Amino acid sequence: MSVLSRNFLFHTPGIARRSLLAFIGASCLGVLLSAPSWAQSQHPARPGSINYVEGEASIGAQALSSTSGGSVELEKDQTLTTKAGKVEILLTPGVFLRVADNSSVKI
Repeated sequence: MSVLSRNFLFHTPGIARRSLLAFIGASCLGVLLSAPSWAQSQHPARPGSINYVEGEASIGAQALSSTSGGSVELEKDQTLTTKAGKVEILLTPGVFLRVADNSSVKI
């Protein structure tokens, strides 16, 4: 820190120093609050994305596991089938289709 900035910060009258510190604090808070937006995925979820899998489920002959959520999509004319399992499919942002045991869904 240079002598000039140190002198300004510590020898400035009370109101100006408080204003400067308030500005610095507000700037830091703004940066911290914007941090969650930095972590957003480059590939947003698309309609037909499998969000959650529990138990036995498959898309055609492809078996789904509990780790399939977020990495598998149900495409047009594909059929999702559950046996003793449950699956959650994204339809539009914030809208999910939950498929229960012994069911099938064709997109």
